[in-house]
Amino acid sequence: SNATGYRQITILKNGASVLGGGLLRQDALSSNGNIMNLCSGPIAVSPGDYFEIQATQTSGGSLIISNTDNTFFSIEVLR
Repeated sequence: SNATGYRQITILKNGASVLGGGLLRQDALSSNGNIMNLCSGPIAVSPGDYFEIQATQTSGGSLIISNTDNTFFSIEVLR
């Protein structure tokens, strides 16, 4: 818990941001308790592509991402 700066999550494809991949930034003082939910539109993929979530923050100190069942990343395949 820290009320300084902002928190940001970004979807990365092959280590880089991707058009339509999504980015969510919110102020640390937001009323939702720093709960963040990010969705993207369809993203074209090729064999070997990989995805990551990048979390950043600007509080000036170390913060911890919740290590619970509430922290997850999922992908839906459209054919």
